[in-house]
Amino acid sequence: MFCILTVTSCCNDSDELIIDPQTNVYPPFETVAITKVITSSGVPRNTVTDTYKYDKNKRLASRTLSQSISSYIYDTDYNLSYSDNEVIITESTGCELRYTLNSVGNAISCDYYESGIKTRSYAFEYTASSTYNMWMLSKMTEYIDDTVFSVLEFTALSNQKVLFTIDMHNTIDKVDMTFEPGNSSMLPNYFITNYHPLTFHQTAIYARILGAQPAWLTKLEPQELNESTTFSYTLDNNGWPESCKETVSYDGLEYNTTVTYDITCY
Repeated sequence: MFCILTVTSCCNDSDELIIDPQTNVYPPFETVAITKVITSSGVPRNTVTDTYKYDKNKRLASRTLSQSISSYIYDTDYNLSYSDNEVIITESTGCELRYTLNSVGNAISCDYYESGIKTRSYAFEYTASSTYNMWMLSKMTEYIDDTVFSVLEFTALSNQKVLFTIDMHNTIDKVDMTFEPGNSSMLPNYFITNYHPLTFHQTAIYARILGAQPAWLTKLEPQELNESTTFSYTLDNNGWPESCKETVSYDGLEYNTTVTYDITCY
């Protein structure tokens, strides 16, 4: 999704796309459950499990976000419906996202509704990678009341380096990203959706309608901060993730978070 390796062209017009869908590259996942345990003073306090269910056509059918805090469990359900050029994601919170797709199945726009009222809209652009023969997300523009609110851009610097630019309220942050090839699972990095407004589109990212993601994100380095984040993966015999450890280094201190994966296939 975010790695842009060996750029060949850039496009957001469905009539100009040159690369056909590569659905055969996706593993036949039935469920992908990702669990994060949040601790305080070494004691588990909060467990978050994100479960994605795919159909036999390799399309995401539903998602359940479950949060367990002490003895309380909070679930948010997401259901997806598909038509020729549209995907609608309906949340149990009352929110709805309506994506318009181009000819290869990537979203080019999205309208976000809360209680039936459109509150945000998005436009997406992609860059073609000759290395993987796939489209990668290269730009996302967020609009509120038809005014640009934020812009995210991913610019290739080399085959493994990407500059991630976040422009929000005319405040610009730049993050250097490092990728490694070989992500046969095609699953995105769990932590990348911490960045606004990617959080709104986490379901769509796992639905594979916001570009491909054939490489592992291994490092984030904000240019304006004395901080770096590294990601290390434990893989199974298929090369699919069993866990991902996030290590944030800041002023000589380290903070670690690990998520685990439970994957079943058809």
